[in-house]
Amino acid sequence: MRVVISMLLASLFLFAFNPFKYPREKVVIDSRYFSKLEKQLSALNENQKWVLESVYRKCLKYDLGNTCVAIAWQESYFGTYKVVPWTGDYGVMGINLYWFFMDNGLNYKNPYLRSKWATKLVEDDDYTVMYAVAKLLKLKQKYKSWIEVWAHYNGGSRPNYWYAKQILNKIYIFRKIILKEVK
Repeated sequence: MRVVISMLLASLFLFAFNPFKYPREKVVIDSRYFSKLEKQLSALNENQKWVLESVYRKCLKYDLGNTCVAIAWQESYFGTYKVVPWTGDYGVMGINLYWFFMDNGLNYKNPYLRSKWATKLVEDDDYTVMYAVAKLLKLKQKYKSWIEVWAHYNGGSRPNYWYAKQILNKIYIFRKIILKEVK
């Protein structure tokens, strides 16, 4: 009985909170997140720090350093969670396998091909980061606004402004804590 009630409550929450209905106006820097985000950054292990620095350096030459760091943080917690089966996202930058196949003209119905590319996205951080860079540059050309770029990176043709808010706040904290220490 408890399981049924828990599942019912969880489904009600999921239906009540639809990130695709989150309004663009709410994409703002929100101090309520600061403490949690600061704790996350200060608790990174050596591998996560290495991933953060690696992603930042790879993306910096494309003027995407802050954005890439925030996406790697949001999507995989700097490589900690590279497989998210319920969304179909893989790798340090959370590349959606279905849309990866559609964008590259690959046959998504082939399970061996799906397995091959999912493995590539999980194992090859350089490839995943550069794929994300190409996608972000394409979105930046199309939308001009960073909020739109971030919302469409996650939402595709249906912008996810809740995601954009997460990225904005992660960039703010990253710049405030990490980049301030470097300078």
